[in-house]
Amino acid sequence: MKIVFIAGAGRSGSTLIEQILGSLEGFFCVGELDYIWQRGLCENRLCGCGKPFLDCPTWQAILETAFGQLHPETVQSFLTLRNSVARLRHWPLHRLRRLNVSLPRFRRRLDVYTQILRQLYRAIQHVTQADVLVDSSKRVHGHILASMPGVEVAVIHLVRDSRAVAFSWAREKVYERQDQLEQFGGSTTYMPQFGPLRSSQHWLLDNIGAESLRPAARYWYRLRYEDFILQPYETLREVLRDMHEERPLPFVSARTCVLKPSHSISGNCVRFESGPVRITADEEWQNAMPASHQALVWGVTGWLLKRYGYTPGQPVGKPVHESV
Repeated sequence: MKIVFIAGAGRSGSTLIEQILGSLEGFFCVGELDYIWQRGLCENRLCGCGKPFLDCPTWQAILETAFGQLHPETVQSFLTLRNSVARLRHWPLHRLRRLNVSLPRFRRRLDVYTQILRQLYRAIQHVTQADVLVDSSKRVHGHILASMPGVEVAVIHLVRDSRAVAFSWAREKVYERQDQLEQFGGSTTYMPQFGPLRSSQHWLLDNIGAESLRPAARYWYRLRYEDFILQPYETLREVLRDMHEERPLPFVSARTCVLKPSHSISGNCVRFESGPVRITADEEWQNAMPASHQALVWGVTGWLLKRYGYTPGQPVGKPVHESV
């Protein structure tokens, strides 16, 4: 089984990239599978197809194939287990485990949860008949995938300017569009909002965590979001070529791609889009973000931004794709 795992910070454009990859022949986009227990089974949020998760025939077939009939107490036990091994605070334990440090209780919990995930991914592959699964869970979930037996993980480390990320986290955004929620009598739920300092801290931790996946992954890439926006077709074509997955990309022009309907879990509202989608740069932060906030974010994250090719002034403008 091959899984393309998109790592990096939230609000970096992962949903758009996963939707494009999920539109390839033989690919299936699962979205942020790490949240399936909480946002899918417990909260019953919308699937990428527009239906409540529990009403989506595709996911119901997958879950039945993987676990048979799932009772609420079983789902809660899976969520509790997930929260004991896959939170951000568990990242150092995964690093220590890779260094063969004895962590008997953590290892036992991790082994059980890894087996649960393995059953789930196998069921996804069986039901969808996909060759490649695309997972944009980010964070610690990637370490679990990288240690899963019989799985080949290709990591795309997606990097976006931390100032743009901080600006995005400061804005109010909903998980689902209001018109979709009204069809099922749901109430509007909002994504969390962070100030510039907290979003900078998260950006650092998420990108350092993404780099820590490099030794465990079969393939590992660093891709700057700004480069992708400048040349989306050429950039993704090169990524696929390096992964030995050269397939026709769903582009009808240099900046317009045709997205298939998806069954993506969580993520922003792009996951509900299908049909022709125009890819454009979002540069609002450059003028709308207070200069003091930009300076604060650069002061906290600048040392790592420089390594990724960013400058204190204008964002990068030269297309570069780094393959490692």
